[in-house]
Amino acid sequence: MYRVGIIGAGLIGSKRAAALRSVDRLIAVADLSRDKAKHLAEPYRAEVEDSWESLIKRKDIDIVVIATSN
Repeated sequence: MYRVGIIGAGLIGSKRAAALRSVDRLIAVADLSRDKAKHLAEPYRAEVEDSWESLIKRKDIDIVVIATSN
């Protein structure tokens, strides 16, 4: 089981989180909108980070999914 962080809590971030549910554990979510990040994180009991920089520095995350627009 991998510990995952997601950057971007919009539609794509939500889809990625749902896809990971059965295999991996969502640890933290970061988004420019703290409310969006909190909304995505709550059902997974994940934490909310204030920035993508703080998310990628976490030692308890193995994989980071970047779910932002290009």
